[in-house]
Amino acid sequence: RRSCPPPSEILSMRKIYIAVLALFTASVLLFIAAFVYLDRSRRDTYFFHVNLDGRDVGAIRVDKIVTEDKLIYKSSSSMPFLPTLWDSKSRLALERIYILENYSKENSGDGARETVYLENKGGALSFVAAFQSEFACMNNLPVKRDVFVFEEETPATYMPIIENYDFRKGGSQGFNAVTHFSTFLPPMKRFVTLTSVRDEYIKVDSKNIKSECLWLKIKNYPQGSVWVSKFDKTLVKIEIPERR
Repeated sequence: RRSCPPPSEILSMRKIYIAVLALFTASVLLFIAAFVYLDRSRRDTYFFHVNLDGRDVGAIRVDKIVTEDKLIYKSSSSMPFLPTLWDSKSRLALERIYILENYSKENSGDGARETVYLENKGGALSFVAAFQSEFACMNNLPVKRDVFVFEEETPATYMPIIENYDFRKGGSQGFNAVTHFSTFLPPMKRFVTLTSVRDEYIKVDSKNIKSECLWLKIKNYPQGSVWVSKFDKTLVKIEIPERR
C-alpha cells in the first residue's frame, strides 16, 4: 500500500512547478521581446567610391539606423589625397517624421581637427564650431519645420531628402535646407530641387542597376545629378560638377 505525501509537501511541490512555469513563460516573453526590438531597430549600410577626374580618391561609408522614434545617419569617409583634413565623420539625427534634431561633423588630418554641431529646437537652429583652440557659436537662427541638412559631398545628407521625394508624383519637388560651408561661419539657408528626368542602368562594380536619374538644382550652384535605385529608392550615384 502506497502512502500519500503530507499536504505541506504537496504545497511545496506546487510552488516549485509554478515557479518553473513562470520562469519558462518569462523566458519566452523576453525572447519574443528581443525579436520585436531587433525588428524596430534596423541598420542598413551603404558604401560609396569617390571619383575625381576618372580615378578613385576616397571612400564613404553610411549607416542608416531606424529606431522606434528616430532616424540616424552616420557617415565616415577618408580622402587621403586632400592636402589637410582628409578624414571625416558625421552624424545626422531626425525624428521619425523627418524633423531635424541635430547634426555633427568632425574633420581631421595631420594632427588638426575641425568640429561642427547644429541643433534644432522648436524651429530655431543653434550652431557651434571649433578648430584647434578657436571656436564660434550662434543661437536662434529661425528655420522651417521641414528643414534638412544638405552638404554636396556628404551622401548621408541626400538620403532623407530622397526619402521625402514623391516618386509617384515625379516632376520637380523642392526642399528647404541648411548647409555649413566654412568653419566659423553659421549655416546658410538653401532651397534644393530634385527633378526626375529619365530611367537608365548604372554599372556598380559588376552589376547593372536600373536607376532613376534626378537633376539636382540649387540657386547659384551648377546643376548636379542623382541616381536612385528603381527597386528600393536607395541612393546609387551622385555626380557633382566642378565649381569654377
